[in-house]
Amino acid sequence: MDLYLPELKVKGRFCRGCIPHFANKKFVYTSEQKRQNSLSALEIGRTKGIKRPAQNKPVVVVNCIGFPMFFENIKSAAAHLKISHSNVSETCAKKRKTLETHGYKCFFKNDSEMFKYINKKYL
Repeated sequence: MDLYLPELKVKGRFCRGCIPHFANKKFVYTSEQKRQNSLSALEIGRTKGIKRPAQNKPVVVVNCIGFPMFFENIKSAAAHLKISHSNVSETCAKKRKTLETHGYKCFFKNDSEMFKYINKKYL
């Protein structure tokens, strides 16, 4: 099935396959489902820079003496601690064997496991 899309702008950007050097090319889809997915993505509009849901969750960081620090999201925690946001994200999601990154233990705010590591005098 062939599909030709004329020059089309969505939210001020040229859509995929419609930028001037692709203007006379045709798309060939392997299935009707892939065609529908592509067209629905064009209707919604592709924008970069959308924060992922996990990056918007509140984060609790516990240092080596058990002092908890609360942050509104992963990026603000990483910026304050001067470490990579991907390290904080992996630690919060428990993708690492240890729950540490650069000496800090990181948890999402709704994770009950953090109470094991917080010193009782700081609660």
